[in-house]
Amino acid sequence: MRLLTKKFMLLITLLLGVLLLHQTTQASGTTPQTVRVGDNGFRLEGAMVNGNPAVAYFENTSGAKAVKYMRANDALGSSWPAPITVAANNSPVWGMDVSMAVIAGNPAIVFSDRVNQTLSYVRANDADGTSWGTPTVIFSSLEVRSLELLEVDGRPAVAYKSSNSLYFVRATDATGTGWAATPTLVVGGIVSITHLDMVLVNARPAIAFAFGGTNVWELGYIRADDAQGSTWPAGYVVVDNTADRTGEYLSMAVVNGKPAMAYNWRVNSVSETLRYVQATDADGTAWGTPVNVESGSDSSSTLANATSLAVIDGYPAIAYEGNKRSD
Repeated sequence: MRLLTKKFMLLITLLLGVLLLHQTTQASGTTPQTVRVGDNGFRLEGAMVNGNPAVAYFENTSGAKAVKYMRANDALGSSWPAPITVAANNSPVWGMDVSMAVIAGNPAIVFSDRVNQTLSYVRANDADGTSWGTPTVIFSSLEVRSLELLEVDGRPAVAYKSSNSLYFVRATDATGTGWAATPTLVVGGIVSITHLDMVLVNARPAIAFAFGGTNVWELGYIRADDAQGSTWPAGYVVVDNTADRTGEYLSMAVVNGKPAMAYNWRVNSVSETLRYVQATDADGTAWGTPVNVESGSDSSSTLANATSLAVIDGYPAIAYEGNKRSD
């Protein structure tokens, strides 16, 4: 799920494997329209690519598995072409995590292969993504569960979770043809990192992540010591740790000069709340009190099983997907 903004609001979602784009020509988000983009989608990631909305996703069909890419024919996403296969594999659980960003002017995708245990990167040959290069394996013998791609100081970089640790790796060139031989350990020895997001905060990469055991989950934040992400602080900031499931499906953005997060907050696996929290300074060294945006109680469903935080007309806006009531 990804909230895309320009002079209008676009929201790309998944519903039972169907890719949907919800569009509105008003910044307030009223009078929406829905366009069916494609089928058999999983692990969706959206971005604005050369002025038009685009989506990368893992296609999950019985015959084959593939990383797919589509870019709309127009700026509003009213019509879409056939998807392009960026990478393919017939393994039953291959390519479970996908992230997309614009790198050196062209769309690029990073994805994991849980069968062969590889982390791979591929970049389009043009600004629209009409053709793609051959994927580069960044690391092998590596099980990756969550990942995020971002252009950091002019080069692609990836934050990912592996073996209960949080890592960061950055390419050695602007387009991602070469990568550092070893990743940088950002946070080590923590249990069950489930979700993460990475954005630039005051010109440095910063990572938000949810982690924890069976009793209490925590929402953590850490910002690099330099613009390249070469070194990271020894400790992280605990943003919220007040529920047994804190920080699920988080999304981070810079709102009016300060980092902020939207996330799901669940107590005793029954009472759930969509929360918003913002740092009190531009670097994210301290954070304010979380604000409850919407709450609900239903042990059989999730209030916000995907969130996306963006800035619309100067205000924070949260799009979220859930299976409570009519969400």
